[in-house]
Amino acid sequence: MRQQAWRLDMGCLTLTWRDGDLRGTLFLDPTERLAVAQLRDRVRLGGWSGPGDVRATVVVDGGRHEVGPIVLPTRDDGSDDWLEAGRWVGTLQTMLDAHPGSDPKLSIDDLSNAGTWLKRFHDCYSASTMRVEHIPNEDDDPTHAVIYRLRCDVGEWCFFAIVRREVPVDTIIDGRRTLFMKPAELLEAHVMRGAWADHINVILPAYERHVRAMGDPTYFWDIGDLEDWLASRFPPDAE
Repeated sequence: MRQQAWRLDMGCLTLTWRDGDLRGTLFLDPTERLAVAQLRDRVRLGGWSGPGDVRATVVVDGGRHEVGPIVLPTRDDGSDDWLEAGRWVGTLQTMLDAHPGSDPKLSIDDLSNAGTWLKRFHDCYSASTMRVEHIPNEDDDPTHAVIYRLRCDVGEWCFFAIVRREVPVDTIIDGRRTLFMKPAELLEAHVMRGAWADHINVILPAYERHVRAMGDPTYFWDIGDLEDWLASRFPPDAE
């Protein structure tokens, strides 16, 4: 009996059909740079590489064809890392949505290489609440809001955000200050080609404009660059 077969390549996904058996193979190139929305889809696919079969349904001319199992790449970093990377990319997409016109291309390797900085960028923007504890330089009146700026270089692009958070609780007990902050309000975002330091002439005036718009400086806490503030309060070699 004559065998029938065909193969369809769709970027990272290849479908093969032979005598009624339809299968798929997924290949993720970690160096391929894609638009952020496409990268988010690739990272989501990477999260499927855990245990168990993955199957799909293809609809052609009204007919439904089951595809599976799809052969997924085996990676050592685990599905939890893919889920976290997906959250990072979601935050980068939020910055893009707030700053239309840029079209960065990023790869999975770009995310991995920026991991430490990108995780902090994501966490300090997306956390529903934040608590900061530190020893103040001097006795301050309780504050009602904070403003700070975030930055992160990913691949050949930099992401920058100006963030405001309400502070419902600000206490100083035994010389130690504790603040509880509400969810972040994104005041402004920029996505630019190059390193963050290359665009300081854009970032600082934008930030200072929002600081002035906050009004009475006794009402809020101007943290400034959050990375610099963290480094000054919690140096890497501190015990």
